[in-house]
Amino acid sequence: MFKVLRLSNFLTADCLPGHLLYSLLRILRDKKGVAAVEFAYIAPLMVALYLGIVEMSLALSADRRVTMVTSSVADLISQNETVTENDLDAIFDIAESLLNPLNQNVFETSSLKIKVTSVVQQNNNTTVAWSYTYGGATPDVPGDDYTLPSDQLTQDQTSVIMTQVNFTHDSLFNYFIPAPIEMTDTYYVRPRKSLQVECTNCPAP
Repeated sequence: MFKVLRLSNFLTADCLPGHLLYSLLRILRDKKGVAAVEFAYIAPLMVALYLGIVEMSLALSADRRVTMVTSSVADLISQNETVTENDLDAIFDIAESLLNPLNQNVFETSSLKIKVTSVVQQNNNTTVAWSYTYGGATPDVPGDDYTLPSDQLTQDQTSVIMTQVNFTHDSLFNYFIPAPIEMTDTYYVRPRKSLQVECTNCPAP
């Protein structure tokens, strides 16, 4: 029958000095480094998981803030009977602060773009009364026809404030989310104090 050969069977006093044999056997039996080796295996996975959680959390936070900015800008404008370009610029500054620090990129300027358009309905036609933008967004042309969702305007001589926000979210680590994410939200609200919010010095048709 076969016998199981062990390393210790060969490491005898006849072939190795006693102190060297003792040291070698002690090393073979020592398991103190097992935990360190196991941690070295799982550490990269733990770090990757942590980075992924951080990236996803920041992306979800940015999406919620874009929605908050969109509704806040529309709500602030709808509380006025008249606004000026200075008033709108001040509201846009508030919107910018609501996104901090997500919109602060070390290598680029803010990617926040806002468009506010007042749409009026006259003789069953919806047209742009005025439009004002921030961050390089393209304004609507005053006097042009504008298509609204069917439930927004149902009576003549009424209006609605349309606010559209675009934001480019660039991940902090670019690990699980390697490319920037374009986030867009649109919000409609009717004026609270009048049938239409007038902009006294915005471009007019």
